[in-house]
Amino acid sequence: MADKLKVLVLDDERLVRFTISAYLKGADFSVTTAETPSEAIACVRRERFHAIVSDVMMGDMDGFMFRSLVREIDETIPVVFLTSMMNDVGNAFMERVTEDVHSYYVAKSAPRSVLVGKLRQVVKAYIAELNVRSMERHLAKDLALASFVQKAMLPQWVHVDRRYSYTSCFTPYREVSGDLYEWFPVSEDTALFIGGDIAGHGTTASLAMTAVQAFLKQFSSLDEKRARRVDRIAQSIHSFLHSNLRDVAYMVATIVYFDFKNREGLYLNCGNPGIMVVSRATGEQREINPGNLGALPLGLFGEAQYREEDVAPFRIEDDDVFVSMSDGIYDVSSDRDGLDAVPRDIVGEIISLAVRQTEAEGRTGLFAAIPHRIMSALADMGYVHRQDDVSFFVVGANPADESCFLLEVKMRPELIDESCRKAAVWVASRYGEEAGVKADLLLNEHLMNIYRHGLDDFGRQHEVSVLALDLAPDGFDVTVWDRGATWKDVASETESEADARLEAQNANLAAGGRGRCIVRKIADSISVERFMNLNKTVFRVKCASNGAGKEVRK
Repeated sequence: MADKLKVLVLDDERLVRFTISAYLKGADFSVTTAETPSEAIACVRRERFHAIVSDVMMGDMDGFMFRSLVREIDETIPVVFLTSMMNDVGNAFMERVTEDVHSYYVAKSAPRSVLVGKLRQVVKAYIAELNVRSMERHLAKDLALASFVQKAMLPQWVHVDRRYSYTSCFTPYREVSGDLYEWFPVSEDTALFIGGDIAGHGTTASLAMTAVQAFLKQFSSLDEKRARRVDRIAQSIHSFLHSNLRDVAYMVATIVYFDFKNREGLYLNCGNPGIMVVSRATGEQREINPGNLGALPLGLFGEAQYREEDVAPFRIEDDDVFVSMSDGIYDVSSDRDGLDAVPRDIVGEIISLAVRQTEAEGRTGLFAAIPHRIMSALADMGYVHRQDDVSFFVVGANPADESCFLLEVKMRPELIDESCRKAAVWVASRYGEEAGVKADLLLNEHLMNIYRHGLDDFGRQHEVSVLALDLAPDGFDVTVWDRGATWKDVASETESEADARLEAQNANLAAGGRGRCIVRKIADSISVERFMNLNKTVFRVKCASNGAGKEVRK
């Protein structure tokens, strides 16, 4: 037998409480009665009811004041006012009742069957709402898990290799996304990039995206010969989509083979926005597919064929930056309805400016902030409302420059320590052991501070940062790119303030908190910028050169 519906009856008249309680019990309700609002509130705090029946006029507190107290505990429990105040002048009573969407009324003069009918009606709606809210909570948990899985399956957001570096930015419209990208190193000089956008939105697109991501992992073992056949790779993905996700999803895609040693590549566009190639030095864009070669989206038509003649070969210039993005970037708007979307030429200008800004920062500029700069620039212009998933993947060859040291750091204590030692050796070889010790200590304190205080549990397992050291005539610059929490206070703190704080911590035998003080004392200057969720921190360390750093900059 189902549990009875539980009703709380509040009325300061004993006879009314008795009669209502008796009738409701006879209608198979479980009834609790209260004589005063304070007694009723205690009941609401103590147990859960399906509905409350309340008088309006009661001593020191009327029914509306009582309802306000109830709403602090439960925002949606139905409150049914039992009243004789039905024909007041100006309908003031009705306005007070209806200002709360979960409040109702029944005239005291109405038959008790009317009250029973109203209670059954409002309780049914209340239970349905509780069920919907429960389902929403479960759905939110499922979406959070799906989002976690998606992010875990994507390649790390930045990677520094001997010949090239890449960075990416993945911003789902909601919790999950239909965008995907994969980067498969084939050799130390070559790699395969696959980027795609599953048609549609929400859970269906994200589930299809996860299935495709799992399928794409097989390409991680390709040899050079097979990696160059991007047409066959497209055909394989198409067959998978059509065989397994037919009538559910198809995918626009970009497939590119990069050979950074021989400065050449192969490009197949399957309905995706074309790759934008931008010069670091000038910001000028050049076309790598002048013949507009390409093919149909993958999985759209079963009979589609992907041929070698659809592939566009191209040259890789020394200062080329390749920007691949999903078409959601063109749907970012200044209004919530998406009617005032960002013009395409503005997107192109912002991308060129972001690339040039990276070049202006010198050898430590890297590519890390290009996608984040683009989204930040759009936000500064008022384009803050996304209507679709937006993802970027940016890659380019590293400059051959021995005066700059680039290193990818996996954010785990033992690997942070190893990376700091490598940086220290590089600095010591140019400025001596004392400078190397400074570099080691500064980087260790800063990166461990990010690890301990700037990352969540997932980040501590999977996050990477990038550090760059650049020689200067009077010392060296250390640039750290990380996706930890924001920290700007140390950049504005003076050395004397850092000294005072360090002395106070030492006097109090503090177990932690010295890291930022030490960093501030080592660095002669610190600057901090943030682009979306990306921090850029630059430390200038002055030291006497042993001769290696004198000719670096004129």
